[in-house]
Amino acid sequence: MKKAILIIIAALFLLLAAGCGSSDVPDGMIRASVEADSFDFFVPNGWTVNNGTGTASAFYSTSDKSNVSFIAMVAGSDMSDFDEYIEKADASFASTLNGYSGISERKETTMCGQKAISFEYRATADGNEYRFLQVVTFRGLNFYVFTYTALAEKYEDHLGDVEKIIENVRFK
Repeated sequence: MKKAILIIIAALFLLLAAGCGSSDVPDGMIRASVEADSFDFFVPNGWTVNNGTGTASAFYSTSDKSNVSFIAMVAGSDMSDFDEYIEKADASFASTLNGYSGISERKETTMCGQKAISFEYRATADGNEYRFLQVVTFRGLNFYVFTYTALAEKYEDHLGDVEKIIENVRFK
């Protein structure tokens, strides 16, 4: 009996792990990452993939430039945990973004089974207020950053899509 339970648990674990490593495109989505990326990143059909930037990214439409991006970077010795990431990101945003509001309280979450954090912030550009959401996770020697950016008045419009995008990130 114990052996059967262990086999079932092992099979479930393999199925869950395979879901995060699968290269199949989820229903209703298109790939926004390229083969060389260490992850698979998908966006809903209807979004426009923009791989010409060197970053896996997409925007909603030509009339609504709400956008998402996903990047991987080597963590390095100066950034090996969430606290260090938040500290460096906050300092960088404060020095480069006009009207930067400061990072909201971070929330613990997951991305493809990895422990992650999410937080929001605001900034202005060209007289417009923007809202941002970042989800960050560490995996191996890399950290991965998902960013959603939208005009403040459009931010809530795409949160359902953003949730679906985050749920479908896969590491290779």
